[in-house]
Amino acid sequence: MNFRSILPIALFGAALSIAAPARAQSSAGTFTLPFEAQWGAAVLPAGTYTVSTDVPLDSSVIRVIGNGTSAVILAGPSVPRDFSSRGSLELREINGKYVVTRFTAGPVGREFWFAPPKGKGRDAFNNATISVPVANQN
Repeated sequence: MNFRSILPIALFGAALSIAAPARAQSSAGTFTLPFEAQWGAAVLPAGTYTVSTDVPLDSSVIRVIGNGTSAVILAGPSVPRDFSSRGSLELREINGKYVVTRFTAGPVGREFWFAPPKGKGRDAFNNATISVPVANQN
C-alpha cells in the first residue's frame, strides 16, 4: 500500500475518534443521604449511594445504587454547567419529606432539574434546602 491509499482511511479513523466523545459522556460518583429522600419515583433510605449517568446529546438516564436500593431515574433535558470534579444533589423539603430537585454532574458539565412528585405541589416547598456533595469516582 502506498501513502495515498492509506491517507483516506487514516483521516476517516481520526474523524471517528474525534466525534465519538461528543456522542456520550459518563460520570460516576458517591453521595451519602443523612435521611430518606425521594428522587423521581424512587424512595432512597438514608445511606451511601453510587450515582452514574451517561449523557447523550438528547436525553439521560441516571442510575442510583446502594443501601439495598437500585433505581433508574429518567431525566429530562439538562443544562450545561462548568466542568468540575465535584457534583451535588439539591434536596428540598416538601410537606415534611425530602425530594431531590436538582443533580449537578460536574465531571460531565450538566445540571438536571426534577419536578416534585405528583400530589406534592410546588407551593408546598418551604425554605429547607439541603445540598449533598457528590464525590467523583472517575
